[in-house]
Amino acid sequence: WLCSGGLINNTSQNSDYLFLTANHCNVFADNDDTMVLYWNYQNSTCRTPGSSESGGAGDGSRGQTTNGATVLVSRASCDMKLVRLTEQPPAAYGVTWAGWSRTTSPTVGAGVHHPSGAAKRISIPSSVADQGQYWRVYWAAGITEGGSSGSPLFDADHRIIGQLYGGLSSCQAQDEWDDYGSSLVDAWDLLSSYLDPAETNQMTLDTLCTTDPNPTGACCTNGECVIAEQADCLAFHGTWLGDGTTCDDSPCPTSCLGDINGDGEVSTNDLLTVIGNWGVCSGAETDCDSGWTMDCQGTCFPDYVFIQWLGDGSCDDGSYIPYDAGCTECPPGVPIYLNCDEFNCDWGDCDCP
Repeated sequence: WLCSGGLINNTSQNSDYLFLTANHCNVFADNDDTMVLYWNYQNSTCRTPGSSESGGAGDGSRGQTTNGATVLVSRASCDMKLVRLTEQPPAAYGVTWAGWSRTTSPTVGAGVHHPSGAAKRISIPSSVADQGQYWRVYWAAGITEGGSSGSPLFDADHRIIGQLYGGLSSCQAQDEWDDYGSSLVDAWDLLSSYLDPAETNQMTLDTLCTTDPNPTGACCTNGECVIAEQADCLAFHGTWLGDGTTCDDSPCPTSCLGDINGDGEVSTNDLLTVIGNWGVCSGAETDCDSGWTMDCQGTCFPDYVFIQWLGDGSCDDGSYIPYDAGCTECPPGVPIYLNCDEFNCDWGDCDCP
C-alpha cells in the first residue's frame, strides 16, 4: 500500500509524533508495526509547474525513513486515521508538526502529497466546498493520484483541514474533483483527546517548527524527569516532552530527579548519574576517569562523545575516529567501537550478531 500523510501538532505542543492519514490506507492494530515512513522525499529545487521537468521523477531521496506506528483512532465515514509513530525521526530530519483548523468555512490553500508514491508534489485548489463529511476540491493547478490518499489539505494559513479520500480527478480529467475527509470537524470527538490534550477547545493551531536542531526540554526516562537536549533524551530511549518544557509539565510517574550530582543544575549529567555506567566490556579495564566511558574494545572516551553518537542512526562500528571529528581529548587515530552487546548494538544503530 502507498499512501501519504503528515505529522500534526497538538495544543500541548510537545512534539508528540501524531500522524494523520486516511482510514482506507489499511493500517490496523494487527499491521501498524509494518508502517514505513519516508521523510523529506522531495526534489532539491522547485520546477516550473506544468513542465516536463516537473512531471519527471526528479532527484528526491528515500534515504530518510522510520518504522512502525500504533493506531489511535479512526473513523470510516470521513476516512480518518490517526496513529502515533513508534520510531521518532532523528532531529537531523528537521520534521515539523502541521497546524490545524476546525473551521466549517475553510479558505483555499494547497494539497501536499505523493502521487503514485512519487516525490512530493503540491496541488493548488480553485475552490473548496462543504460536502457533508468531506471537503470537495476542484483544482487550479495539479491533481492527485493513487498514493496521494491520506495527504493533508491545508487552508490559506497553512493549517490542515482534512485528509484525502479520493475522487475523479486525473491527468485525463483535470477539471474533476477530489474529496478530503473533514476530520477536524466531523471526527473531533475522537481527535480532541490527542490534538487538544490541554483541553483549550481552540479552533485553530499553528504549525510547530523546531528551529533548534537539538532543543532542550524535559525528558522522562526510567520514571524520572530531567532537563536534557532532545538528542540525549532519545539516545537514552527517554520520552521527549518538547522544546522548552520543564519537569513541572512532566507526566512521569515520579517526581523530577533534581540536582543529583550537585553541579547546580538538573541536566543530562543527572541522567547519567541515574543510569550509571554505560557498560563495561568483558575482560576490559574499568578505570576510565570520571566523565569518561569505555567502548567495546576497552578504550576510554569522554561521555559527550557517546551522548552525541548513541542512537544517531549510524552504526558506530569503528568507522568513527573521535579525534578527527573534533574530540581533541581523544587519542589520535583511535576509532570508537559501540556495536557490542554491552551497548545494545549501538542502541539499535547496528545489527546485533
